[in-house]
Amino acid sequence: MKTALFFGYLFLIPSLLLSQENTTGNYTPNKFHQFSFIPLPAVASNPANGWMFGFAPSASWYMGNPKSTKLSNLVGNLLYTT
Repeated sequence: MKTALFFGYLFLIPSLLLSQENTTGNYTPNKFHQFSFIPLPAVASNPANGWMFGFAPSASWYMGNPKSTKLSNLVGNLLYTT
């Protein structure tokens, strides 16, 4: 019994001392800052697919404070082949 209490206190006390603050009341979702969208045309040709037409959109934005976050990017490609 004493051994069980000893190990119980051994694991309980450090978890209480090192626990995080309760921040559930301060939650704010990320906001998009400086969003930019560029739809680029795409034209290509090769022997296997022939001519390819479409567009290649690109978007970039900050998901938080621009001073403390890195730039997020999204690049897509939609092609029609002949």
